[in-house]
Amino acid sequence: MKHNPFVSVIIPTYNREDFVINLIKDLSNQDYNNFEVIVIDQSEKDCLKLKNLIDDSLKKMKVVYLKDKKRGVSRARNLGIFNSKGDFIVFLDDDISIPNRNFLDEHIKCYHNLKVGGVAGRVIEKTPKPKWGPVGKVFPIVCIPGGNIDGSKIMFVDTGKGMNMSFRRFLLDKIGGFDERFGAPSLYEETDVFLKIKKLGYKIVFNPNAAIIHFSAIRGGQRQVDENHFRFVAFRDRVLLFHNNYSKWLFPFFILGNIILALKPILKLKLKAVWFALKGLLTGIRNNYFSKSL
Repeated sequence: MKHNPFVSVIIPTYNREDFVINLIKDLSNQDYNNFEVIVIDQSEKDCLKLKNLIDDSLKKMKVVYLKDKKRGVSRARNLGIFNSKGDFIVFLDDDISIPNRNFLDEHIKCYHNLKVGGVAGRVIEKTPKPKWGPVGKVFPIVCIPGGNIDGSKIMFVDTGKGMNMSFRRFLLDKIGGFDERFGAPSLYEETDVFLKIKKLGYKIVFNPNAAIIHFSAIRGGQRQVDENHFRFVAFRDRVLLFHNNYSKWLFPFFILGNIILALKPILKLKLKAVWFALKGLLTGIRNNYFSKSL
């Protein structure tokens, strides 16, 4: 590995111009100096303040601005990969901040281990959320990524969060990038990439020193409309995650486990939540197992 490899930082954004401006300013303060920033803007309107910032204030740091009229974070990340030049690719969400100047260093130093194919950085939630499950664990059978990517120890994991992750460029090329069947909005597209890279024989490292703060902006990004829509997307996309990464003989167990999860709100008489979950599960099954295009 080169001592100071070239790194591409890819930031998809949608209707969050002020957040992206602050994030780019954070990146301009990094100690690591051999990198480019690629912003893929899928916002409804042109981000004029962002474009002016790139043109006028950050000439010492290479920032590429790409306007994309279509939606989808997987599509945006693939567009970023296609236009990138880095040997390593760091992916960030738009509604985060970087508290430390050594953030990029902490990602890249993990790759001195040639068996490491990806790095999951720590996510500190500005608004604390319940932590459940081991850090970076994908639960078998039901195919659910654990919600906890906030720990204090460096360790090998199954997955990370799309708002703070990196990969070797050639591995992303090898797996064909992000699966754009994870649409807009989507869930689990980053876990899909992590699992595919693990299947190639590489390890995923969780590095708590590569930390970001997540603001959970109430607008823009991939924000779902409400909890029921979120459940629809979660159960729909979980089928695609399973389809891409697990053996067919496990499918009956996957379905049984997810039906049980879908029915869980019935105990609290939340029938609408059950309906959206089952609808998402059936949509995922139809799309991935009965579509003529597959």
